[in-house]
Amino acid sequence: MNEYKIIEYKGKKIIFFVGKELFPADNSLKKLFSIIDEFNIEKSIIALPDLHFKIKNFVPSGMVIPLQSQFSYLLLGPNNDGIGGLRIRLNKRIINREEIEKIFYEIKKRVVLFRRKNEIVSSSEAEEILTNGIRDILSSFNFPNDQQKNFEDQGSYLINKDLFKELINFTKKRKPKTLPDFIPNTDLIDRAKKTLCVLDGTSHFIELYRLGKVYDYNHLKQFSIEENDLFFIVHAGGGDVSILLHRIFLEMRKSYELSDDMGRLAFEGIKVSSNFGFANRLFIYKTIRESIAKYLREFNAEIIFDAPHDFLEMKDSSFFIHRKGAIKLIPKKNWGEGNFGKFYILPTHPGGKAYIIWKNNNNPFSMNYMSHGAGRKIRKDLAIKKYDAIDAEKLIGEKIFLLRYGFDSIEGQHPESFKDENSFVETIKRFDLANISAELIPLASLKT
Repeated sequence: MNEYKIIEYKGKKIIFFVGKELFPADNSLKKLFSIIDEFNIEKSIIALPDLHFKIKNFVPSGMVIPLQSQFSYLLLGPNNDGIGGLRIRLNKRIINREEIEKIFYEIKKRVVLFRRKNEIVSSSEAEEILTNGIRDILSSFNFPNDQQKNFEDQGSYLINKDLFKELINFTKKRKPKTLPDFIPNTDLIDRAKKTLCVLDGTSHFIELYRLGKVYDYNHLKQFSIEENDLFFIVHAGGGDVSILLHRIFLEMRKSYELSDDMGRLAFEGIKVSSNFGFANRLFIYKTIRESIAKYLREFNAEIIFDAPHDFLEMKDSSFFIHRKGAIKLIPKKNWGEGNFGKFYILPTHPGGKAYIIWKNNNNPFSMNYMSHGAGRKIRKDLAIKKYDAIDAEKLIGEKIFLLRYGFDSIEGQHPESFKDENSFVETIKRFDLANISAELIPLASLKT
């Protein structure tokens, strides 16, 4: 493994798993110094290959930030934004373009972009999801219970009933100054009912891939991957529930501890957001399966991973790891209960390849964290100014079936605004961040 770069600042280390060819040409480094200025960092922070600055966030994407005794909403986006994968097996047959288009149009009809007019769960069902995550709904959706282990922390945090009631009452009475106008109220139950099975962000997507170049057939055999398998990738989060809780507690304090009442309430908010993010993606997986079933008779659908990348990870009651654009890859020898799965599918950009990645051995230097995607070379707002919409849509559409809700500016998704795939793969290998088993070829993308 080549030497990673370390910068020391005020006695703390910033460890960069980012080569010169992928280092962002913006003020990310300045931002990292400001994080150390503001917080009591535990030893070091980690910068991953997709490191890039988003103008709306205090923390650049591609960061792992550990704090002792404290957690902070400022170091996270709305909790439990994540990427999950659904494997589709068609009994040796190959899907055709017409079938892909029909399935994606059906998905677009059923998966709402931001908020629902018509609710798909009752108030009691919404409360059950907020307080238990996917624990009681996975099998009711006819996904085997053993697929729950493919969600990080099994997709479920048990919420203290008394604290949940307090949280409900607390949020109803408090409207954050920064709450967007498109969120009409601060009722958590109502927000949950309106934002299930929702693609809740302008960078979010549903994409379809097939197997491409294989680097190690033994790995794929171990994962039971077959030649004609298809892979749906879903990027979605916790909708209004996560945004609301994030804005409320972000405005109140810079950081929290579990030793006081407000800290405990803020942490329950983190867990509620986590539960809802897992459930939202599960509803989308179910909807994808139902959309396929409308056009294809024989197939099998399996949830193969669900990996949050904007996420608060608690190691014990006094050690919190803030992940911004970072997933946890569980090494082979540590697979077991509570881990999100045996591998992860890493996307790059619309129309770009994805990669099946996993960890064979522990990497103590990276703590087994990995980028959730290839990341941006050019900030989205700057890409929108730089590139032409027709050119961007043409470049993407030449490679895949591109279906859009028509909300976001496609210029921001121009392939040249993202980091180079080959350089990214070489960086992963150079720093031993992950093992790469195979390339996946994109077939279709549903974008905002």
